[in-house]
Amino acid sequence: MIMFNQMSEESRAEALGHLFQNHTFAISGIYLSNNTNSTQNEYMAPVVELHYPISRDITATKKNIVGVMTFTFGLEALLENTLHGFEDEPLTAVVQSSCGNEEEVSFMIQGETVQFLGPGNLKEKIPDVGAYQLVASTFEEFDDDLQSFSGIYPTSDHVFCSYRLLVFPTVDAHTLFLTNRPVLVQGVVALLFLFTVSIFLGYDCLVERRQRRVLADVTRTNSIVSSLFPRGVRDRLFFQNQTNPSRVSLEAAPFLRLKNFMANDNVAPQRSKSVKATTAEPIAELFPHCSVLFADVSGFSAWASERQPSEVFTLLETIFTSFDSIARKLNIFKVETVG
Repeated sequence: MIMFNQMSEESRAEALGHLFQNHTFAISGIYLSNNTNSTQNEYMAPVVELHYPISRDITATKKNIVGVMTFTFGLEALLENTLHGFEDEPLTAVVQSSCGNEEEVSFMIQGETVQFLGPGNLKEKIPDVGAYQLVASTFEEFDDDLQSFSGIYPTSDHVFCSYRLLVFPTVDAHTLFLTNRPVLVQGVVALLFLFTVSIFLGYDCLVERRQRRVLADVTRTNSIVSSLFPRGVRDRLFFQNQTNPSRVSLEAAPFLRLKNFMANDNVAPQRSKSVKATTAEPIAELFPHCSVLFADVSGFSAWASERQPSEVFTLLETIFTSFDSIARKLNIFKVETVG
């Protein structure tokens, strides 16, 4: 279609004026007209025009513009296949222009399908969330993209109309991508952490209880040995047991000595294959100056035969307690109580 007087239309006059003044192409604002064939207030799909100058001599520094080619683009066609990965539920795309009072139109996009909704920003408000953007370009990004054509045709620092694209989720899209998976993953991780902590705590309690039992056994054994032997003898016994815990002395098998003695006095005692001779040094020390006290209760057997067991026990407990108290006070070691 050839139009000899595009300046006669007021909607194109500003864009064409920019073209002739700056000797560069110009992009118009959004053209939107009513659908006169409909009885309702419906709108035709919005379009944008690109005005490209025709010069008599394209190599001249100052081009002599003799005509203008106008290309009309439908915004619906431009938005097809622009949003990948959102084919399941529709999104709301708002195209804004810097011309006039920031003209804007809204579209519904789902995969390759683009539907014009009407003029204005018709984004949906998500309950309890409101409206939030998925994609938001700027007018400056659009201007920078136009400057990239400077190698093909001279451009101007001032762009007549800039555009930007805003994408908002619909309620259906928000519901589709709304998931409680992060909460489930967090719960599983927390349960695993609690399970691991409980295992460690339980193991620690078992080890601590076992250590207490071992300590109690050691303390009881130490008390028994301390009551039977002096401190020096006790320490040497513990040391020998640590260095050679499996040693067994011939003293532990007196029946072998008795057997050999009864068989032949001149034969040396035999050792059983199951009994090993001790390799540890005997625990014996020489004390040139010491006193050994042997105490006995004279007539105890006759006296005890005429008394009740409780009376005998009371007498023995009193005597033993008194001897133990005196021995501790005088730092005397009581070897053994027999009877």
